Amino acid sequence: MRLNNVYIFVYIDALPSKYINSRDTPFLASLMRQGVFVLENIPGYSFGIQSTMLSGKLPQETKHWMPYIYISEFHGQSDDHHSVYYNFYLQGILHKLRYSPKPMRYMYQFSLCNPVFGIFKKNVAKLCGIPLEYLDKFYVYPYYYMNENPFFLKLKNNFKEKYCAEVYYFGHSLRNVQNGLIKLLKDIYSNGAEVSQDLVFFVYIDDLDGTGHKLGVGTKQWFEKLRMIDISLSYLYRLFHRLARSVRFIVFSDHGVCNADEYIDIEGLFQKYGLKNSMFYFVDATLTFIWVDNHRCKELIFKIINKKLRGRVRILDIEADKDVLQRCGVYFENRAYGDLVVQTNPCKEFFPNFYSITTPFKGLHGFWPDEVVQQAYIITSCNNHDDFDVFKLRHIKDIRNFLLSLINSS
Repeated sequence: MRLNNVYIFVYIDALPSKYINSRDTPFLASLMRQGVFVLENIPGYSFGIQSTMLSGKLPQETKHWMPYIYISEFHGQSDDHHSVYYNFYLQGILHKLRYSPKPMRYMYQFSLCNPVFGIFKKNVAKLCGIPLEYLDKFYVYPYYYMNENPFFLKLKNNFKEKYCAEVYYFGHSLRNVQNGLIKLLKDIYSNGAEVSQDLVFFVYIDDLDGTGHKLGVGTKQWFEKLRMIDISLSYLYRLFHRLARSVRFIVFSDHGVCNADEYIDIEGLFQKYGLKNSMFYFVDATLTFIWVDNHRCKELIFKIINKKLRGRVRILDIEADKDVLQRCGVYFENRAYGDLVVQTNPCKEFFPNFYSITTPFKGLHGFWPDEVVQQAYIITSCNNHDDFDVFKLRHIKDIRNFLLSLINSS
């Protein structure tokens, strides 16, 4: 069996570059010595980063920043996971559960998440901590993982139509990657013939992200995952160098991660100062979006947050800070993400939040792009970059054209 050109793009979610070293990750460390490109990032999480990377456009252009968006953006249309309405009696019980002691809050999360977001049905963001009265205010995109993202599907078609290259996706866990590659190679081997078309592999590994959130970065379990990833990628690299005429091997990480040092109850702050009736909001892990119709109320909310959370958050007014938001690619003039955006400083989480009211994250990411922990980077196996226009690779939105240029240069 002989393959033609193979392009392997490995996306490791939440791997800080400082943890790549010759002791724990000898393969990735050797790869990094051959070439590393630090990329400008967007604020936020993997959903928006993936959409930006795959589309070549910023969130303010694609409307893909968070896996949810203010419902008015879709003219009142909602997906079927928003179509569940509770009768008044049940709604009253669930409302009390949400603000009860922790064991009762588990019941709220299960009661909301199971029927509304379909735990076993759909790959959507599970907003199991969202208040019932806010449920109809947000559209949740009916996909979550990269291979379901419409920009991935468009890029896949672009590779096929323009370059006759076949694209395969493997993920989201390392085990799924291993099983998927074994199955593909068996299928190719059974044909027995040389594969003349180019093959493009998108490998997405989120084991570190999940372990970091649950147990913390730098823990024993986290390092075990990291070492296993390094060993597997080393094997993958050597295997395809034996099987293919040429191999381009690229590793990307979308952001770093840090262990939480403080949890901020911003909902409790709103309640304490009687602000809940003058606005509505979405509390994410490290971002809170606030909608306010009254300008004087907006000024008051800004002042209270600034006074009580000074040094722990940054607050952006979508009009006063328009230039800042535009440079970061997240200015939405139709209020799709609020009138005020409150971003935690590194290693601080808003909790409770609309994802969970029971268990906070131990490892955090999703900060402003100028923070080191939000840094994205690419490392590549190529010793000579003359055939790549790598000097145009400065931002995560440049990755799409970078990948297309690789296959175009062959």
